[in-house]
Amino acid sequence: MRFYRAKIILLSSILVVGFLSSPAKAAVNCLAIKNWYPTEILSGNESGTGKLTLVSAAAVRSSDFKNVYFVAVKFKATGVGNQTGVWAVNGTLPQKAGDLSGLTLAINPIAQQFTVWPKGNKTNAKIAVNDRSVADAIKCLKK
Repeated sequence: MRFYRAKIILLSSILVVGFLSSPAKAAVNCLAIKNWYPTEILSGNESGTGKLTLVSAAAVRSSDFKNVYFVAVKFKATGVGNQTGVWAVNGTLPQKAGDLSGLTLAINPIAQQFTVWPKGNKTNAKIAVNDRSVADAIKCLKK
């Protein structure tokens, strides 16, 4: 009986050590983004939504798609308060006015509801709201 008890304790210890030493998630690398670009995104508002006003914005490089950036934008909308939308842009992350070389896609339901940008989940890329970079971009807003 002692032998089995010792074996169970040893196996339990190995499991705990394995769990504790498992690799941690990679840190989110938040990228600086100029305010003009999120304002440009918001200028594509759906008719009837009223003016969308930028509150804050953050971006991350996609961990799943090559040359794609996810941009989370917190904005004020007439009559509904603050909202957070996420858009994806391919190519380079725009840094100066007029630097729009890529395609902008609306990713989460808020982005799709409030703006006219094409829906990312309806494109060939099938960029879905559950892509890990969407959550990462939103986390960057809170930093």
